[in-house]
Amino acid sequence: DDEQKGWSLIAGDFVLQKPKSHFLTYLKKTKGLSFETPVPYGQKAKGRIGASVAISKGKFARNTIQGIEGVQGPYRLRGNDSGSIIIVLSGTERVFIDGQLLVRGQENDYVIDYNTAEVTFTARKLITKDRRIAVEFQYSDKNYARSLVRLDHTVEMERSTFRFNLFSEQDHRNQPLQQQLSEEEREVLRQAGDDPLAAAVPGADSTGYAEDQVLYERTDSLGYSPVYVYNTNVDTAAWRVTFTQVGSGLGDYVQQEFTPNGRVFRWVAPDTVNGVIVRRGDHAPVRILIAPRSQQLITLGFDHRPSNLTKATVEIAYSHEDRNTFSTLDSRNDQGYGVMTRVEHAIPISAKDSTLQLILGGDAEAISNNFRFVERYRAVEFDRNWNILGLTLIGDQLLANANVGLRSRRLGRIGYGLGTFQVTDAYRSWKQELSSDVRTKRTDLIGTASWLTTANTRTTDFLRHKGQFTQRFRHFSIGLKDEHERNQFRTDTSDALI
Repeated sequence: DDEQKGWSLIAGDFVLQKPKSHFLTYLKKTKGLSFETPVPYGQKAKGRIGASVAISKGKFARNTIQGIEGVQGPYRLRGNDSGSIIIVLSGTERVFIDGQLLVRGQENDYVIDYNTAEVTFTARKLITKDRRIAVEFQYSDKNYARSLVRLDHTVEMERSTFRFNLFSEQDHRNQPLQQQLSEEEREVLRQAGDDPLAAAVPGADSTGYAEDQVLYERTDSLGYSPVYVYNTNVDTAAWRVTFTQVGSGLGDYVQQEFTPNGRVFRWVAPDTVNGVIVRRGDHAPVRILIAPRSQQLITLGFDHRPSNLTKATVEIAYSHEDRNTFSTLDSRNDQGYGVMTRVEHAIPISAKDSTLQLILGGDAEAISNNFRFVERYRAVEFDRNWNILGLTLIGDQLLANANVGLRSRRLGRIGYGLGTFQVTDAYRSWKQELSSDVRTKRTDLIGTASWLTTANTRTTDFLRHKGQFTQRFRHFSIGLKDEHERNQFRTDTSDALI
């Protein structure tokens, strides 16, 4: 039967990759069931449904690494939860330097130890403090059993396509793996809301002396109690303490040294400035409980081609992220929304060359402040392209572009675009961009140039271009390749460069 052809069933280990969607993108290693089948809708339409129910092997994380001058590694990767020990899932990492995707291998750009979650770069990619290093990966932390549900439905007609995608991933709060939660600890999680540092319990446990452990003596100092001091005395070293990194100025302990049994931490007395106690450490003798999470993203898209010269796309998205499924607190910011639209129209302008066209286009994307994506869907260097590196932007976002250009199958394409990126009450910017991809039989002119100006949080002026001109002759070619950047930062209140 023709209608039954094309179905497939997978049982076991498989990799889920992103559907055709603007907002929804993912790469997931899973174990379970996945089913795909065509759906008949008559002679003028055809559809396809896909569904997966599986155990998710890992979570997505993105690390921005500050390179150290002349140090090739190893650089430690970290998960989304403070202090968690992670294992990177093999083959899921994507490593970028200055926006370029690198290739794994000792003879290529980098090597990675998946068990220790450490990346080391080869001599082909020398690391400096100015390198922009980003690593995206899936990792396993084994805190909870984690499941995944995926549903895709596509209906194709002669000139239109409807797309529905649902993605849901959740921790099972009653199936913890590495951490066993007592009823008191569950109550701490219920009262913590979305703040991970609020889900803290004392990290000290009286265990008695043991030679193969780092142990501490419990005492007091300068009126502060309790204070834990590293000790190897059989009579007084009776406390095993878990220290968690809580941030600079938020703790009273710092790492002192490494011993064969583990890391040793030292208490640092707080200072008093104008009657205010100022802490000088970055670790605390607490154990952070990892809260179970759940995340859902639903997208609905529509593609339409009213003619061979015009095409349009619109997609709406709804996201829901609960950062602590034990707690009903802080639930007002769990839901978010997004919408994207794109249109392009071609106008033939030559009778001699039917492929020579004037291209008019535009696109716009708006997301609410609480919209949460599964994995990065914007360009890997989006923050730098819009000069928002290091900024925390809170508010609804609008990204819009309009462009005009010429396109020919024989010559290539040139274009001009005007775009804006705005965040409510926090940031606004405008960018002009020129692009060229002209290739004739003997000459190539390829490149981009842009000028960005921003205001609000800080005023910046970013002018850059990257281009290549090549002229080919019978036996050789000559050319020029050029790259230039001028990026100036100022405050809103002064013309002086910062």
